[in-house]
Amino acid sequence: MRSPSFKYSRNLKDYARNLRRRQTDAERLLWWRLRNRQLAGFKFRRQFPIADYIVDFYCDEKKLAIEVDGGQHTTPKYRQYDIKRTYPRVSHFD
Repeated sequence: MRSPSFKYSRNLKDYARNLRRRQTDAERLLWWRLRNRQLAGFKFRRQFPIADYIVDFYCDEKKLAIEVDGGQHTTPKYRQYDIKRTYPRVSHFD
């Protein structure tokens, strides 16, 4: 299977690699369930660059991006940034 191709800022490649090395506990737990096609046979990538940002997990077959919102996303500054960046393409679940 070919890797999905998106235009993204080249400096994000190294940053994404760094994020993969220091995942949060929630990201690590979810990755454990998504990796190796464990979810209905779909391939997921972690810390995947798309355009000018990095999504936590991405499935090309379903065109599905998953973001795990940690504590930094609860501040008004980051909440507004997230809304501006992704609205209305993202659904949030509790």
